[in-house]
Amino acid sequence: MLRLVVDLSVWIDLFHGRIIESFLELEADFLVSDAQLAEIEKEKGLNLDPYLPRLSSQSYTPSEMTKVQTLVTQYPKLSSPDVLAFLLATRANAILVTGDKSLRKLASECGIECHGMLWILDTLLEHKLITTEGAFLALGSIVEENAFLPRREVRKRLEMWNPRK
Repeated sequence: MLRLVVDLSVWIDLFHGRIIESFLELEADFLVSDAQLAEIEKEKGLNLDPYLPRLSSQSYTPSEMTKVQTLVTQYPKLSSPDVLAFLLATRANAILVTGDKSLRKLASECGIECHGMLWILDTLLEHKLITTEGAFLALGSIVEENAFLPRREVRKRLEMWNPRK
């Protein structure tokens, strides 16, 4: 079974693409930290309360919190919630799902499997949790909201999933 740690940028994209429910239908453990939940709650319009039963909330030890400060100093482009997501993925041997370039770089340097929003769409299609038209519409909505996704890959998928072709 997949173990996934999803950062705020991806939750926002899932919300904009209207595919949170489909995503949470994956056979996976969805790990979130208390800090991530607080960060998500601050995000305007994004309410994960209906989905909390599918999320496994995790806490941190005092030594992990000390490590957060060290890593934030070492990697100034990362926020504390980013580092907390990284530490949770490391501790749980989980896949880190993020759109943050700096966080992806750190994960890669440390051997943590890391993916982004396009991987989620591909996975949802592979598991038949959305249709190609659904993927097309979701990706279009996500891109409209100024998501930072690789343009070439987005174009390729939009062409491949376009129901009008």
